[in-house]
Amino acid sequence: MSRFIHDPNLPRNRAALCVMSGQYPELCRRVEQLGPAVIRTSRDRSLPEPVAFHGDLQLCHLGGDQVVLEPGAGGLMEVLGRMGFRCRATCRPAENHYPGDVRLGMLLLNRWGFGLLEAAAPEILTGLLLNNWELVFSRQGYARCSVCVVDREAAITADPTLAGLLEGKGIQCLRIDPGGILLEGYDTGFLGGCCGLLAPGLLAFTGSLERYREGEKIKDFLSHRGVRWVSLTDGPMVDIGGILPLMEENTV
Repeated sequence: MSRFIHDPNLPRNRAALCVMSGQYPELCRRVEQLGPAVIRTSRDRSLPEPVAFHGDLQLCHLGGDQVVLEPGAGGLMEVLGRMGFRCRATCRPAENHYPGDVRLGMLLLNRWGFGLLEAAAPEILTGLLLNNWELVFSRQGYARCSVCVVDREAAITADPTLAGLLEGKGIQCLRIDPGGILLEGYDTGFLGGCCGLLAPGLLAFTGSLERYREGEKIKDFLSHRGVRWVSLTDGPMVDIGGILPLMEENTV
């Protein structure tokens, strides 16, 4: 049996269901070998081509059974709806350029919603405010993709604006240097787009920390937090739009 994850990005038990980019079936299969079922995204033609499969731009999990999706993610909406999620499409689709592509790109953590608020979909803002979340303005629109959530009190990011905002809320934040992450069509991707929690204290990465130039710093930070990590490949880090946990095992 499984249940909806109450707090976005923070499973309390082992993840039972994740959303990942359908552009990388081998990574999806690797996560499935670790336990969770994986829903694969399809191309959303309203998004820029390099990020058209990215889950963190196609959906935003507000917690529990509430999910906001891009209209172009119709297949995703159908599958999640059959699983009991209350799915709501945005009133208009994303655009193929920044900041029109980050309508669903907010970072949700501990009842704070970080993002470029003027670009965020009103369906997200309304949903958060109705559930007493605090909205926090960030100049970085790719907020979810920019931040690796480690646990309730720790995160990793190369974005100085988000690092300052997180630290201002009492979140311990490891600041890393940007670069070294593959994302076709861009100079670099973001670390948050390369990872996701598969359980409390278990963080999965698309590539090897051994091959990532900030890897040793990250391993030290995770070890200090008591967090284990798993590399889905022994290759470089690839930004796939995140590993997004939505359901967890219903165990004590």
